[in-house]
Amino acid sequence: MPSKPPWTTSRIRELAERYFNKRLCAAQVEVIKKLAEKKDVIACLPTGAGKTLTFWMPVLMAKEDGLPRKLTFVVTPLNLLGKQNKEQLIAAGIRATCVTAENATKATFKAIESGEHDVVIINPEILMSSPHLEILWKSPAFTSRIINFIFDEGHCISKWGTFRKDYRTVGRLRHLIPDHIPFYVASATLPSDVISDIKSVLQLRADSTAYISRSNDRPDIRLLVRVLQFSLKSFRDLDFLLAYAECWKPGDPLPAKFLIFFDNLKDAEAACRIFRARLPEDHPLKEAVHYFHSTMSSRYREQYLEAMQAGTVWGLFCTDAFGMGMDIPDIEIAIQWKATVDLCTLWQRFGRVARGPGKVGTAILLVEKKDTAEERAAKEKKAEEKKKKAQDKKKKAEEKADKATLKRAALDQGNQPTKRRVLGDRMGVAVNGEAGPSGSRQPIALNEQPAPPTAVTAAITKKVDDVEARRARYSRAPASESNKTKRFQSKGVEIGSAMDDFINAHVCHECRRVAPNVYFHNDKALTPVVCCDVCDPEEFKEYSVEFVKPVRGPGKSSVASLQKTPMDDATATFKASLYEWRKTKASEKFKPSTIRQLGTKVLMADEILNRVIECARARKLTDLESIRRETSWRYADELGLSLLELIKFHFPSPSSAPLVPGPANANDATSEGVQTVARRKRAPQKCSIQVLIQSALKN
Repeated sequence: MPSKPPWTTSRIRELAERYFNKRLCAAQVEVIKKLAEKKDVIACLPTGAGKTLTFWMPVLMAKEDGLPRKLTFVVTPLNLLGKQNKEQLIAAGIRATCVTAENATKATFKAIESGEHDVVIINPEILMSSPHLEILWKSPAFTSRIINFIFDEGHCISKWGTFRKDYRTVGRLRHLIPDHIPFYVASATLPSDVISDIKSVLQLRADSTAYISRSNDRPDIRLLVRVLQFSLKSFRDLDFLLAYAECWKPGDPLPAKFLIFFDNLKDAEAACRIFRARLPEDHPLKEAVHYFHSTMSSRYREQYLEAMQAGTVWGLFCTDAFGMGMDIPDIEIAIQWKATVDLCTLWQRFGRVARGPGKVGTAILLVEKKDTAEERAAKEKKAEEKKKKAQDKKKKAEEKADKATLKRAALDQGNQPTKRRVLGDRMGVAVNGEAGPSGSRQPIALNEQPAPPTAVTAAITKKVDDVEARRARYSRAPASESNKTKRFQSKGVEIGSAMDDFINAHVCHECRRVAPNVYFHNDKALTPVVCCDVCDPEEFKEYSVEFVKPVRGPGKSSVASLQKTPMDDATATFKASLYEWRKTKASEKFKPSTIRQLGTKVLMADEILNRVIECARARKLTDLESIRRETSWRYADELGLSLLELIKFHFPSPSSAPLVPGPANANDATSEGVQTVARRKRAPQKCSIQVLIQSALKN
């Protein structure tokens, strides 16, 4: 029998090109060769780098070697991902099945046993609990056909084990199947602490495990961290996406596809409904945005996955149900709503962007103020001020007690005056109970006592640590008992973690890629063209939302809102003219590219425009000062006169005020004839102790 030719790099690549029409990179070939040597493999390759392609090559190589009945098991965290893989395999002519709760029947496992499939894709729950598989593991005829076990998105073994318990027990397979069958763990996010946990759970062979790692940094993804400005329930921080819809018209390709990730399915649904409501009435894109989470039927999720691949869905408001491994090549924007995940999960979600050749995408993390170093420092400062105030109050109380003691002593001594030395002796006692030099009080100057270093102050003033020191810090246990939050309390980002450094990179003017690259051991990361909002802030203006702070306090008029009071003909005409005026002025002030990206709202937000309409019909806008006071519009000084002309044309008044700025302060105006009454001077207060002493001396 002729010997089989060795599997060289060129031969492996030729086989992949024949089946998949793709050329394998060096890292993919290295993984395949190690598996052929029967070694356990841990491979960390970036998202979109073709990890999945390496799963199928051992089966194809076995067929080429004349072993057609060989079998590969692929353990997947998501059934939808498994079905996607099955379709790709069938299209390439490889026999595959995806076992889910719907088809985990005796007939399915009988087909697997009889050799009808080359690849079995299965979730960990069925893998570890199916009675049919328990029988197959005991069959040497069956286990001898198994080439390997592949754990797709292998970081889930460590990260998901707390809520998917079967991931923590998959290591039992070592005792159920021959120990020469290799395990292959593949993921884009495998920091050192996760690898250590996986090695322990899977009982990987220490003397026969290959580690293959490439930088998981994606230079084709631009990174942005932005602080949430609006109420969380309003979801207005997502309004920058509406600018794409404003410039879109039927017949055009869909705007930039987006994914918004939530860790709460109720938030995903609420955000989707509110976003739809903010689109204009009868806008076609209303039906192109949907929510997507695990409680929906598998058919529903498959339907919208196919629709997004086909280009009929613009965006999804989703949870992890749409996540790892989902391969849609033209998604341009991924947004994480709040920093409720660790850096591994965040990197997986960001990795859904720009998966097609030559594509560039943007990944945005929207964080709450409580997770920023500035907010923590402000709270720390406030706490210190509160502490100082309490100490000052205590000090005054002690001094008052000293005076009361002195007064009682003077009364007890009768005609003998109290000596000042006694007061000095008493004042010589320090706060901590120790006398100062020469018997004088040594007051504690609070501002001279440096506060003990805290993680917050360290985060603000920190320099870039030594790389290995930072990695050690990142790999510590997630939270000590003191850092754990109470039940029902919002969990914050762990101070000093990789996620914390990523969010607050701007504080020490550090590139946002530094913390992830340190955490994921990306020592040879490529340099991106456009990096992040710290390195290239001008490139991210289109993703901002103008925050209009509500006008509060005296000066703001109470007028009927447009929602409660219907518009008359004059108001409706003015509204149409105001929209046209905004469009004209925006075109004059901003470049066409800015208008295309942000719309005419960049000049005047809809909230301000509605406020102008409400105040104009109530005759409250008579000069520039009233526009400033009633609307807080940022361009009031520049364009207020033009706006006033439009208002007075539609709502003329009998006595129109001149088109000049009003007085900056109404208190600047004075009235004649107002008599001022001089206040009676009060006699200076006398010290009660001094009065007592003087009285004793007179007697």
